[in-house]
Amino acid sequence: MELNQVHLMRVLQMPGGTTELLRAGEKDGVKTVLTLWQDEGWIEVLREVEGVPCQRLIPLSAVQFME
Repeated sequence: MELNQVHLMRVLQMPGGTTELLRAGEKDGVKTVLTLWQDEGWIEVLREVEGVPCQRLIPLSAVQFME
């Protein structure tokens, strides 16, 4: 399932309780696709910067909300 945006709690990654908001789409030449893999328990973030793909996997436990 593709998502429009994901709001992450980065408490586990960074002290201080900072958050991050990921949005699908294209901005400033960076294309972002967010895919929910609920059975596996994570969200896949695919970013393409200047034609170079980059993948990031985020556990659902780190997600505050998603649309």
